[in-house]
Amino acid sequence: MRVFLGIELPEDVKQSLQSLPKQPSEARWQTNEQLHLTLNFIGEVDNDTLETLRHRLQSPPLEPVSLRLKGVNVFGSPKHPKALWAMVEPAALLQHWHHTLRDRLEAVGLEQDDRDFQPHVTLARFGRKAVSVEEFLKANEEYLSPSFTAEKLCLFASHLSDEGARYEVIERFPVGTL
Repeated sequence: MRVFLGIELPEDVKQSLQSLPKQPSEARWQTNEQLHLTLNFIGEVDNDTLETLRHRLQSPPLEPVSLRLKGVNVFGSPKHPKALWAMVEPAALLQHWHHTLRDRLEAVGLEQDDRDFQPHVTLARFGRKAVSVEEFLKANEEYLSPSFTAEKLCLFASHLSDEGARYEVIERFPVGTL
């Protein structure tokens, strides 16, 4: 099973994101069901590892955090994007969550990527064709979502298909329960 840790977005935040213009049309825009905030990608795990992981996550040493999405950005370049995304603030608190969870994952033998973590919500993905998103970035630089509190850590399963990824919450873990 392909899994990752993340945060579910409240419905009002999803609706706010869905109200952004779907331009350029060449993008593969995320559906309401696909919108989430990834904290730690884990990858393929077997059932034994999944059970160990579930046990290890029962009491994440995390505190609830108030968040909002503010502005948009791009992975790749504005003239050749790989993905459009909404920025998350305060990023430093989610970076703390990410690093704490990374340590827990590594403690059960799940290697983690050492790249810098940039908290974000993916809005759209692009193929190899060069498409400009400069207008989208400029038009939505002041985007601001409703505030929300992340009170649960979610273990997601990712199911890949030709129609895109489908994400399923396997389990929710309350935070701040130590």
